[in-house]
Amino acid sequence: MKPNFIKTYLTIPLLKMKIWEEIKTFAQEEYQQLSIIKCFQRDFYDLISEARGGITENNQTLLLQSLHTLKGIAGTIGATRLQFITKEAEGMARIDNAFIDEIEHCGKVSIDALNNHCG
Repeated sequence: MKPNFIKTYLTIPLLKMKIWEEIKTFAQEEYQQLSIIKCFQRDFYDLISEARGGITENNQTLLLQSLHTLKGIAGTIGATRLQFITKEAEGMARIDNAFIDEIEHCGKVSIDALNNHCG
């Protein structure tokens, strides 16, 4: 059974546009914005992989460090929903691969939305 917040997290805005607009004040060219998104995307997939490794290896420290870092970079780039779901995961006693799948899906949607707001 999924926790209640997974059922309701879709009500949280995907992006905090104010943050993205602030980023665009210093990354004014589209190529700069795309570069920021590409870095976020690379870090996102690295951290998802580390989180999965933490589950596989039963390494709670690695799992929580990965989620904590992901929460931070999501907040920095304005991926509000990803930040929320990752924060909730940090507080859970047990996290499985299905939950990491939820986080990964949310991240993919966030990356798509960021790409759509370039320029």
